[in-house]
Amino acid sequence: MKFSKMLKYGSIFVVTMMVCFWGGICVGGLLKGISLQELFAEKGTKMVEYAGIMLVGVVLIFPVVLLSVTAHEFGHFLFGRLSGYGFVSFRVLNWVLLRDNGRRRVKRFSIPGTLGQCLMAPPEKPIYGIASTGYFLGGVAMNLLLAAVGAVVWWYVPSESVVEKWIVVPSMLLLAIVNSFLLLTNGIPMCVGGIANDGENALSMKKNTTEKMAFMLLLRINSALQSGKRLKELPREWLADV
Repeated sequence: MKFSKMLKYGSIFVVTMMVCFWGGICVGGLLKGISLQELFAEKGTKMVEYAGIMLVGVVLIFPVVLLSVTAHEFGHFLFGRLSGYGFVSFRVLNWVLLRDNGRRRVKRFSIPGTLGQCLMAPPEKPIYGIASTGYFLGGVAMNLLLAAVGAVVWWYVPSESVVEKWIVVPSMLLLAIVNSFLLLTNGIPMCVGGIANDGENALSMKKNTTEKMAFMLLLRINSALQSGKRLKELPREWLADV
């Protein structure tokens, strides 16, 4: 998504959130028979403080999401490497680090409906013997870790200083919420718009050997193309496993 569009939608979200926040409080007070003057005289300081914290949260949401998505993709990379996979590309939002003809390059590339992607090359051994669960669920594992860290820090920080109250607490709460969301949407097996998430891929690769072979072959072909090879140059024995 372009920065101008992010700024536009972000501004709309902030305005909508603040209108709903203040409007809800005012309407609730009036329904209880409390005038706006009395409401603000009694609760004004707390209301302004809550609104300020919410606004800080809106400012922090982008770096928290960026960190969470990066950690998710790094989880795929880390567990992939531990399973013997080789690096091919690592994308977060519109920026991708890839292996291009033996060199590392940074380019801009995006896939609608995805915030990131980590593609790797399977180890050179028979496809049926390649481990896939760690590669698929590595991102979920990182989100679980960050969600736990965010929740624990948020729970135990005393919120006494200005930094704790206005920066640490909101950011840790957002970290726990965002990573819990990523954990559930990627970890619970499901297909959205015909696209399988990480949990569904891990489960289907366990159950369906043919599907696993096809997927690993696609990863091998993608890796070879990124290395500068043409389709006619690919080893014919790769197809022997399919």
